[in-house]
Amino acid sequence: MASGSCISIAWMRELVMMAANQMPLVKSITPTFIQTKAALICAADIVICDCNLNAETLAEIAGLERQGLLIIDAVSTAKIERIYGLYHHIDLLKLSRIEAITMTNAHEESPIDSLITKAVDEGVRQVLVSDGERGFAINDGAKIHYFDAIKTTPQTVTGAGDCLLAGLIYGLATNLTLKQACEVGNRTAHLSTKSVASVNHHITRENVC
Repeated sequence: MASGSCISIAWMRELVMMAANQMPLVKSITPTFIQTKAALICAADIVICDCNLNAETLAEIAGLERQGLLIIDAVSTAKIERIYGLYHHIDLLKLSRIEAITMTNAHEESPIDSLITKAVDEGVRQVLVSDGERGFAINDGAKIHYFDAIKTTPQTVTGAGDCLLAGLIYGLATNLTLKQACEVGNRTAHLSTKSVASVNHHITRENVC
């Protein structure tokens, strides 16, 4: 998922995507615009947003009577405040370690499981916290699962978090278990670090699944 994106996914016979990745366009995604797409959003199995959207637009999306999951990427510590008050609407929230610390007002040395627990206590159903080269963790309601980052000598780490979430969502959309979906996300993030291109052309179904 590219920075500055709002992607809604409807899984019927095929995966249907619509995306915007330019900030001027993202600013035009207003509550009024969302109202014109409400039927599509409500029918989607998965709706993905990030906090580049303004708070009013995020609130409009969160308040819809959706049938599917709402997944949100916090994007930055400065923008996470845009989802304050919406936590109980969010099915999966992706945070970096520093974003999780900011959200939960936790100590900077807090272990990752504590950060997830605090975020869940705030009302989010499921939380993924990425911790750079140390990997990531996610809860499933019963326990917290930990995934080590695949060892590599990266050419870039830009976009790795986006690819982690994108791979995970792809796994969920294709009916993989949470563990399998996380492994797909991990491999997708790994491949993203192996190329300075915006999207590594080696990120294919065959290479990540």
